[in-house]
Formats: sequence, structure tokens, C-alpha cells
Amino acid sequence: MLKIYIHDTRNDRKVGLRELPRFLSAEEIERAGRFKFEKDFKLYTAGKIIARKMIADYIGIAPNDIKFFIDNYGRPFLENHKIKNFDFNISHSGDYVVLALSDRRVGIDVEKIRLVDFKVAETCFHDNELEVLNRDPAKLPENFYGLWTLKESFIKAVGQGLSYPLKDFYFSFSAAGIKINILKPVADDQTWNFKLYDFDPEYKLAVCAKDRKAPPIVKINNLAEL
Repeated sequence: MLKIYIHDTRNDRKVGLRELPRFLSAEEIERAGRFKFEKDFKLYTAGKIIARKMIADYIGIAPNDIKFFIDNYGRPFLENHKIKNFDFNISHSGDYVVLALSDRRVGIDVEKIRLVDFKVAETCFHDNELEVLNRDPAKLPENFYGLWTLKESFIKAVGQGLSYPLKDFYFSFSAAGIKINILKPVADDQTWNFKLYDFDPEYKLAVCAKDRKAPPIVKINNLAEL
């Protein structure tokens, strides 16, 4: 089962630290208290709260029993030998936090659309993708972030981070959907499904899931109701 969640932190008030212990660890609360800017505080705390609550509901444990660890590629995971066939991935940008949960490998990425220097695309994208970008220069930022989130979602799902060169695979688009063309074999070379979500004209959101088609997004409007 694959689930996708999204939360707009503009709906939040700055959560008092005294309200956090039921969701955050002591270390996470300490880190949250060090943020100077309210926006960063909201993104961090909302991400942790949503991840703990949704993961706890998904696998049937208490939020405080969840312990997050980071692997050598910077990817978070749960170290619990009792939990089988489970994966999660989280991302945030601008005002949004997104979370993907699945019984198989999954990757998710959200990015706020900003002005783009085409030279950046030349260093990251395959020639076939650059050709797609050049078709409509007026839509360069939008199309750039569409490709970027797709690429990020894939390398996050594979779990190799940016150690997997971005030019070693590329995306093509047709009426049949989004296809990944893998030039360099990966350890977990299976069938991957991709979806781009248009949830806000100022953002791009992509999901990569192994053998799973991405479902509609579930919006989390109020953290206080979790």
C-alpha cells in the first residue's frame, strides 16, 4: 500500500515546545528550539510530527516508539527488526511538507519553483532532458523542477543519494506516462512508477514507487487534530 501526505505549514501557529513531547524525542525538541526563524521551526516540527504520527498509524506502534536513523547517504530509516516490508520518505520546500509511506521502496521530492540558470541543468540533466527543456524556454523553471523532482524521487527511492550520477538516467514523456531510462544499473533494478502532482502552481512534487502507482494526495490541514 502506498500513501502520500502533504501539509501546508502556513496553516500552523508556532507550536509551543511544551506540546511536542508526545511526538518528538528530547533531541528533536532541543534541535527545534535552536531554529531562529519561525518558518524553519514550522517545517522541521511539522515534518517530524507528521512522520511520527502517520508512520505509527501505518505500522501500528506508538509515535514515541519510533526512532529515526540516518544512513551513509543521508536517507532516514527506522531500525526496528520487527518491522518488515516498510519504507518511507519525506521532503519539504517553501511552505510544504510531504511524506510517502509504502510497503516497498519509495522516494518523494517537493520543490518550490524558482528562477533557473540553464547551466545548472547542463550539469545535472541528460542530453535528452535538455532537449525537452529547450523546447519551451518560457517554461524553463517549471519544466526544470518537474525533471528535478523526478530525478530526486528516484535517487531517494534507490537510496544512493547524489552518489548516483544524475546523467546516468533520464526521463521521457508520452501519452502512456513517464518513463525512466536507466543507463547505469542499480542494485535494486525493478519496475519503477512515477507521478508528478500539480497541487500548487508554484511547486513541483514527484513520487517514485517500486511496482506501485501513486494514489491521490491526502492533505493534512491541522496538526492539532493528529
